[in-house]
Amino acid sequence: MSDDEYMDEEEYDFEYEDEEDQDDAIVDIENEYYNAKALREESSEEALKAFKQVLDMEDEKSEWGFKALKHSCKLAFKLREFDMVKSMYSQMMTYLNGVVTRNKSEKAINTLLDTAATSSDPSLLFFLYQSTIEALKQAKNERLWFKVNLKLASLHFERRDFASLGAILEILEASLTHEEVDEHRRGTLLLEVYSLKIQMKTETKEAKELKQLYQQALKVRTGIPHPRILGTIRACGGKMYMHEGEWKKAREDFFEAFKAFDEAGSPMRIQCLKYLLIANMLSSGEIDPFEAPEAKPYKSDPEIETMMMLHSAYQKNNIRDFDALLKRKKTSITGDAFTSMYVEEMRRNVRLAALADSARPFCRVSIGYLAQEIGVRKEEAVNLLRVLILDERLKAHIHGKDDMLILDKWYTYIRYIYVAKGLCRLRENSSTAKAAQGLANQLVKIESAVLRRLP
Repeated sequence: MSDDEYMDEEEYDFEYEDEEDQDDAIVDIENEYYNAKALREESSEEALKAFKQVLDMEDEKSEWGFKALKHSCKLAFKLREFDMVKSMYSQMMTYLNGVVTRNKSEKAINTLLDTAATSSDPSLLFFLYQSTIEALKQAKNERLWFKVNLKLASLHFERRDFASLGAILEILEASLTHEEVDEHRRGTLLLEVYSLKIQMKTETKEAKELKQLYQQALKVRTGIPHPRILGTIRACGGKMYMHEGEWKKAREDFFEAFKAFDEAGSPMRIQCLKYLLIANMLSSGEIDPFEAPEAKPYKSDPEIETMMMLHSAYQKNNIRDFDALLKRKKTSITGDAFTSMYVEEMRRNVRLAALADSARPFCRVSIGYLAQEIGVRKEEAVNLLRVLILDERLKAHIHGKDDMLILDKWYTYIRYIYVAKGLCRLRENSSTAKAAQGLANQLVKIESAVLRRLP
């Protein structure tokens, strides 16, 4: 055997032994990891030491080190060692660049961010978010970078930090203008950004910007967003139209929002159905929203049953039942801040309609009687009657001296009686006089009957 052949064989044997040693080292690290994992239930402090041992055993970054850091962050959080959490998390971020798969890193990041969200220390949570965003940018993981930014934006929205929310949304929207972004993906992500922007403008009551954003969102045709996103956009559109008094448009948007939330399996579908019923009442709509097959299964929901009873009392102009329901089911009906904004308007509409219904059978009627019929003070009844008269929903006028409402038909009857009595004086034509006398007698009977009906 030549010296060269001997050297080749010797080198081969050395490499084989080196690979074998590496395999043994990985097995040792793996065993130490599972040993540390088993210690979690017994002692968090001992488990932390064992996970640190896993990291010390690493010659180069591996999946086991990443997992050890993930569990170390959880244990440190449990022990309220927030500085340790920050340190461990920052170290874990160095493993994102090719050490673990993107799916595993995404799952770990989401778990730890959700855990930190329960912390009483907001600085910890925002530190983790900023560390994650910077690490993902360096790792060029655009998809997860966008998702984490959206998650942070949602957090700012929940905390009503609209300045920070607006800044993030501007960055995200700008990132979608790059040519390399796929058109299909751009449409999907753009609607997620619009969804948060629309919610922010709804909360800040910036009506002009809200309307522009809403119209822009409806024009996005590419992409397939999650139904929850579409539901959120439509629900905000419904609220926008409610503020504008566009009841029919609001009703249409709330129905679309309900369908989207129903598809997403979101509990928001019940809320949207409640808003739909309110919009339907205010629009004086006679359409039954529950004729739609999507809505029928929810008729028996306790919250919807209450709103349907309110809807029924509203349509029948039954102010007594309407007020009784508001008192009996106060939490269910007015517990929602948005619903409570329209309760007084609905009550006023029912009172106006009930007042008109109470007045129409009479020619003259005391305002005190009408006030008693609808359960309000006389002064309020006078104000409501003025609205009915100005809107020409009731042809009448108020006789302030006697506190009477006199309907126009009263004067019509009186005119007929005097015309008929005048005709009776005409003696030139006996047949005319006879007919006039018959008409007069008939009108006198009507007059007596009307007077007997006065309260």
